[in-house]
Amino acid sequence: MLTSLAALAALQHPDGCFPSTVVGRHATRADRNGFTTALVVRALRDAPGAEPIRSAALEYVATCAAPCPPGAFGFWPQRARPGWAPHLPPDADDTAIMTIELLRAGRISRREALRTAASVLLRHRLAESRSIRPPWVVPGAFLTWLASPDLPNLVDCCVNANVVALLALLDATDLPGYGAAVATVSAAVAWAGERPARHRAITPFYPTIAGLHESVEHAVECGAAELAPTLAALRQIDEGPAPGPDTGWCCSAYSATVWRCAALAAARAFRTSVTTRSPTCFSPGTPTSPAPSSRARSASTTPTAAVPSS
Repeated sequence: MLTSLAALAALQHPDGCFPSTVVGRHATRADRNGFTTALVVRALRDAPGAEPIRSAALEYVATCAAPCPPGAFGFWPQRARPGWAPHLPPDADDTAIMTIELLRAGRISRREALRTAASVLLRHRLAESRSIRPPWVVPGAFLTWLASPDLPNLVDCCVNANVVALLALLDATDLPGYGAAVATVSAAVAWAGERPARHRAITPFYPTIAGLHESVEHAVECGAAELAPTLAALRQIDEGPAPGPDTGWCCSAYSATVWRCAALAAARAFRTSVTTRSPTCFSPGTPTSPAPSSRARSASTTPTAAVPSS
């Protein structure tokens, strides 16, 4: 596994993105998208020496902004959707993930991020009147697609954990949907236990439970202290082999098509290796991160035992 910044930079496309490989039932294709690129930025947050890589990647991520609604993001840049891909609406997952990284880098303001949360994400939540739903879904949880309520729309726990991370980072946990999202993720992990079939059910757009572990861990780092017990439970689950070039990072609904990204696997391996050698290298107080909120400080002391939506 590549574990140096120079090797990681060699995987970056000239336009700033980190290419993926799309593995479907009948074909394997190359792909460039904002989702895996933003997750590489997340993995490298505060990494010493990584600023040129992050900066170029964020330039690409910014091109994934959707024209409507303002503040939303999609999986691909509007003008660079691959010809084989269907037209898709923007989604809550990409919107939360990309907004966080642009906010951390100072490319958007807290006011702009709050506007996205309030005017985009909060408008796409599961209605109280929807009586047919999985047992772990709490009304008010965030839906995946930022689209018409008449269209099919799944609740994914990774999506909800990423929205929770954004709201916690903004110290906006009093907004509607935060409590329902936390409750949905917590109930889902308890319901799924160590049963792989149920893991697939609670994260339809992520192919493994490792994706939920990472999303919840990140949310707790952002200040979502309420998810600390759920993170502790996820740490007890066998996630299988360590991430590598063949790891799937996102998928169409229930894994019909899976996205792999060697650069994302390398970025997480680099983060792990650097953190192991010097735990302070990725401290949340470094200049590239927003100042931690009171919730983030309390979380740090809490003991912890298709086509993609993103």
